[in-house]
Amino acid sequence: MKHFSLVFVFLTLAFLQAAGQETPVEQEDYYRQRPDTTTPTIRKTILRREALKQKDLTKVKSRWYIGADLFGRSDESALENNYQYLFKSNAASTIDFSFSGQVGWIFREQLAVEGGYARSAIHNVAYLNTTNKGGFKFKNEGNAFFLRTKFLIEFQKTGLRRPGLWIGAGAWAVPNTGGEREKKAYIIYRYDQRGNTDTTYISSKTTLSNNWTYGLEASVEYTFKVAESADLAFFVRRHWGYGTAITTELTYADNKKILDTGYIRSNGTGWNFGLSLRFMTGIKRGEMKADRDSGVPWNSPTGTFQN
Repeated sequence: MKHFSLVFVFLTLAFLQAAGQETPVEQEDYYRQRPDTTTPTIRKTILRREALKQKDLTKVKSRWYIGADLFGRSDESALENNYQYLFKSNAASTIDFSFSGQVGWIFREQLAVEGGYARSAIHNVAYLNTTNKGGFKFKNEGNAFFLRTKFLIEFQKTGLRRPGLWIGAGAWAVPNTGGEREKKAYIIYRYDQRGNTDTTYISSKTTLSNNWTYGLEASVEYTFKVAESADLAFFVRRHWGYGTAITTELTYADNKKILDTGYIRSNGTGWNFGLSLRFMTGIKRGEMKADRDSGVPWNSPTGTFQN
């Protein structure tokens, strides 16, 4: 009986040891053969994120874009001979809304060159400093061409498409067409301390230049990506004009007797501020940047991607 009990105990222990050795194998087979329960939608989302991450880690050699600007233009006028201070100041400015279109090229996300056409008028303005409401306001044809270059203020992550601050400089050319604007006149009544009335008649003659005029600009803008194929930028630009684009001759008279003459001149000096929307027409990507998490670079062919 004792021998039977010992045999039973040894058999039981042997069985338990064998079962313990087979369990990990069975579990391994179970997990190896377990089907993937990830839904197609979740898997597509994961793959899309991986593709976007790969694109973000790919350096950009160059890209082309077309864009449109919408901006407010504030240009300044210079008044020569403010007769008896009939106008508010010797210089006046006006704000007008304008737009432009351009084609641009960006090299390694560090240097940009763009050029295009702007529908942006140059104004002659002088406001009366009397009880009369109004003044003189004229403008040229409003055509201009420009070319500018910009640099990104970032030197550590060149080649990656990231938000950033750009500074730039450029030049403008205004094709003036000549001709005249409609004449305008005011009658100003003024009274002295004795109650006597002094009447001044002001008339204008406005002419446009027959020659091209030019200008320089300095700009600051902040640009960021809104989509893989689009960027948005907010900018401020300062303009300096060279050559008078529009001239208004003022005649001061009393009882048909000319008392004096003055001039309003404008060359395009002023400010621009607005926003720019740009659409990518082609992106050429180059070498890959190593993945910071794994230290292994992504493997992707170089080439031009059309958006």
